Amino acid sequence: MLGRQCTSASYLRRLEVNTIDENDAVPPDLWDIEARERRPVREVGLGEAPDGFTVTVDNLATQAPGDRLEVAGWLGDDQVVAVFKVAELEDGKILTDNDQLSEEEFQDEFGCTPPAGY
Repeated sequence: MLGRQCTSASYLRRLEVNTIDENDAVPPDLWDIEARERRPVREVGLGEAPDGFTVTVDNLATQAPGDRLEVAGWLGDDQVVAVFKVAELEDGKILTDNDQLSEEEFQDEFGCTPPAGY
């Protein structure tokens, strides 16, 4: 899950995924989604747009994801960018600014409970 979706004002509106080579994104974008309105999203699987989202860029067939990905999420008026190694992702963790937190750690850091499943 991409973190900080504490209130409806901070729900996800847009998400971009890029492969990272060295320290730069490899153009073009790998996969992007967008919603007309902010929506609570518990998790996003690469290539699987959540309900209410439209795929705006899909280069998965021609550009394989690399070992490192950059995920940029627009949560309300804020943008959260996380860069991570795919092999180091942990199931059930919340991705926030290059860190992975448990739900308890998320609540301690941000003072709210992440959105429930939908």
